[in-house]
Amino acid sequence: MVNLHWNWVVNLTGFSRLPDKSAVKYNFRVSKGTAQALLGKVLVFEGKTLEAIPYLKAVIDNPAHDLEPDVSKVWLKDSEFGIESLFEIGYISTAGNDWGNFNWGGRTESNIHAQLMGPRGDGFFNLTGTGIINGWGFNLPTAKILTAFDAAGDVKRKAATVMSEAELNAFGGSLTGSPWDYEGGIRTKYATRSSETSSTGVAELNYGINWRLFRYAEVLLLAAEAYNKEGQDGNARIELNKIRKRAGLADVSSTLTGTNLFNAIANEKFLELAFEGQRFWDLVRWGRASAELSSKGYTSKNDLYPIPASEIAKNKALTIADQNPGY
Repeated sequence: MVNLHWNWVVNLTGFSRLPDKSAVKYNFRVSKGTAQALLGKVLVFEGKTLEAIPYLKAVIDNPAHDLEPDVSKVWLKDSEFGIESLFEIGYISTAGNDWGNFNWGGRTESNIHAQLMGPRGDGFFNLTGTGIINGWGFNLPTAKILTAFDAAGDVKRKAATVMSEAELNAFGGSLTGSPWDYEGGIRTKYATRSSETSSTGVAELNYGINWRLFRYAEVLLLAAEAYNKEGQDGNARIELNKIRKRAGLADVSSTLTGTNLFNAIANEKFLELAFEGQRFWDLVRWGRASAELSSKGYTSKNDLYPIPASEIAKNKALTIADQNPGY
């Protein structure tokens, strides 16, 4: 359905009716590159990689899009709506929210999610020297992501994404309690930085850091995947190596091809897009979710959601036999 919708948009209106990123009047609006990238992503997710390549290539070839040169700045407030951004949710830190006026029902203009996922205070984390202030402790990094950065020799991007307990101690902070679900690290990507909130109102309720929903880096990785699936491994390595170069890593071997190259692309995506809400959907479409998440009780039936019984009852063309497998 999504693909049909996007093909309808392209066929009837074309991308020419959307402005180029360089000409967008308001930076929170959708640009032509955003639409091209999203259509390319939809096609990759549907397995139509040959069809996806022209759309992804159009974004890559447009000089209005590029990687943020310094990986340490990709997710900071200072780089919002920058050259790497294709689409993001904007927040402000000037609302002056406090405990009495904050809209807990939603639709707030400040980013309360940053506070929710900051390292928990109340005697759990001493963050001295880090520039980070305490949050409410949800969504801590797993040991797997910490180990993956170290295994890749990925120092620069790791520092912009996660911090190990040893690194916390080196800054002058420390772990002072036993937080639930703690596996050895805290987040530095979209962290609760004192520099990204406001002294007006309550700091915890006034984070202004934007969520980057779609970045140029993801376009490069989608293109690398598409090229690899179409047997164009030379092109796949070119796009993959752009990401690695920004992270301070060496190019992959010129002999890396096929499944081995795909695995390198998948691992690069794991590192580059950590905590950005993409990993689960990739695991499902790659058929890897059951193996990766089995320790959490996940099985192959969870690749699809159940059809609500009420919807089956409403539709005369459906019976309980039409329910998704396993439910």
